[in-house]
Amino acid sequence: MSNWGTLYNGIVLRSGGGRSGTTDLLKVKLAAIEAIARHDAKHFFFNEQRFTIQTVASQATYDTTDGLPQGIVRWISRFLQVDPLQDTSGRYSISRKPIDVMDRSRAGVTYTAQPEIWGFFDQALEIYPGPDAVHDIHGKVVVKPGVPIGRNESGTWKFYKPWTTSFIAGNEMDDAYPDSGSGEANAWFTEPLAFSAISYFAEYLLWKNYWHGNKGEADSALETYLGFLAELEEVTVRLEEPRAIQPMNLGSLA
Repeated sequence: MSNWGTLYNGIVLRSGGGRSGTTDLLKVKLAAIEAIARHDAKHFFFNEQRFTIQTVASQATYDTTDGLPQGIVRWISRFLQVDPLQDTSGRYSISRKPIDVMDRSRAGVTYTAQPEIWGFFDQALEIYPGPDAVHDIHGKVVVKPGVPIGRNESGTWKFYKPWTTSFIAGNEMDDAYPDSGSGEANAWFTEPLAFSAISYFAEYLLWKNYWHGNKGEADSALETYLGFLAELEEVTVRLEEPRAIQPMNLGSLA
């Protein structure tokens, strides 16, 4: 399993030319963060996630404090599954509606019942009508693995773990990040294809924006990156596509 230290030191090793000074290491780390940031919202096989939340009577909006995954960038299906009163035998589907439809549906409504429709706004799941009891809601989403944070504090650069909001020493990112023993996870470091794509894209950014190589270094790094990216996208498509032709109900098109 790779980590933060492996990422930036590997780029330095490939670049050659003694690029291990403080300034060059800083450039490498910043390029690595930019490379991750440019890919963090893309849909790959490794950032798909299932979730289940429990409704609270009369509560119509749910966010990460209620168990919704952090960093949602896409809903894989327009349907959510509801287990009324947490009973899987009664499971049914509810469809997604635009938030303005949700707002119009709720205008002047005070009653509660089993969820009928849902929407997503301001990183929160909204359901209508407000639930009348505890129901389980299941969904599938694409989430961001997370981007490390680089900050210049009083002239000194410091690097913090993704999603950090309290910039204290305990949240700084060391070379061992992500440490699975501490419950940390980040697929940009632990998925080999993702790690390689990010690594070479960061190298491309370095040669293009900082080091200005004159021997085709940027083009070479870009070509290698595109190869890893194409393979990553191919694996994602291959894992998602059905293994057989799926029948279509033509009557539904009438």
